[in-house]
Amino acid sequence: MHYRAHGSSMKGEERRTATSRFCVFCGDQPTEKTNEHILPWWLLELTGDPRRVVQIGIDIRKNKPIEFAWSSFVAPACRKCNSEFSDFENAAKTIVKAPLQRNALPAQDYVLLLDWLDKVRVGLWLAYHLVQGNPTGIEPTFHINTRMRRKDRVVAIYPIESHATGLNAFGAESLLFHRSPSCFSLRINNLLLVNISADFFISARCGFPFPRLRQLRLDAEHAFAMVSADFVQHARIRHSILRKPLHKPSVLILQPILQLPLDDLEESGYRTDRAYVATNSMDGHSMPLAASSALRTTFTAVCPANF
Repeated sequence: MHYRAHGSSMKGEERRTATSRFCVFCGDQPTEKTNEHILPWWLLELTGDPRRVVQIGIDIRKNKPIEFAWSSFVAPACRKCNSEFSDFENAAKTIVKAPLQRNALPAQDYVLLLDWLDKVRVGLWLAYHLVQGNPTGIEPTFHINTRMRRKDRVVAIYPIESHATGLNAFGAESLLFHRSPSCFSLRINNLLLVNISADFFISARCGFPFPRLRQLRLDAEHAFAMVSADFVQHARIRHSILRKPLHKPSVLILQPILQLPLDDLEESGYRTDRAYVATNSMDGHSMPLAASSALRTTFTAVCPANF
């Protein structure tokens, strides 16, 4: 069973223009090209003047800070792809405002918050490739549509004792994030969101199927693919779910994603506990993109809000 790595290396002009050639949502050449605000306009307005000039990273080629208006931090997109996410962004806006006002959310809304963070995290990754000239030479093999709700994910929510407004994306400008866009933090006014997402990151300790063998192939037909095998399932939650605990947040959401249908695992000779998966899963909600039933089968552990 194969999972593509983040991509192979590029050089020269190919490196500089790669991101501008594809839609940030679907990865194809943009049809009726528009610009997608990676950090949405409603978020820019919520946190200050959308046209304020900020420093968003370092141009590694020139060793100089990169500064421009938040409103100009955009990436190319198909008009259709962009419009399909308008309802999703409206819902995300309502959900993000709740913890800003120190209000709790139902579990389903926290799942949509995780969806939105997937969108923002991958969008930042693709946009920084464009803004920073793709310094690591990565050719993306996934985009927003093909990465949302695909990997185990976590969000930790921290209230900030401040009345100041502002918006910061921490970690997304780093070379480590260029190589593996798995973790970043987003400060929204008086709130800090720490988001992590990776293959089978918490599946094992949440009792879901996970591979004991994972190897990166560097040759043959599936070069740069992650080979996963020897799947097992403990069918019980093991505390603490995060092996290296975070500073205690007010809200902690942990959601393993069942990446492969149980039928496929069982046909490959692996034993699974269907009853455990069914008991600890929830159906997905309406999304502006297609997802298989296997990807919609997820489990969420929610710590009560304590703002």
